[in-house]
Amino acid sequence: MSGALKKDPESGHVFYDENRCGSCFMCVMNCPFGVLKPDRVTKSKVIKCDFCVNAGGDPSCVSSCPKKAIFVEEVQE
Repeated sequence: MSGALKKDPESGHVFYDENRCGSCFMCVMNCPFGVLKPDRVTKSKVIKCDFCVNAGGDPSCVSSCPKKAIFVEEVQE
């Protein structure tokens, strides 16, 4: 509704801009994948994985998983 979520046409990742967030939580209610969560600390923002885009390489959750249960795989749509 507020335009806080934008999809990068190149990578396909959806990014969250907290400065544009209206705290309506419509994105949380409508996400078909259950990815978006309300931030229980601020109660006015949304928590969303940004795929550790600024870190380079694999996301932190992938590289730190001791059982290697999480992985990144590129698929063709």
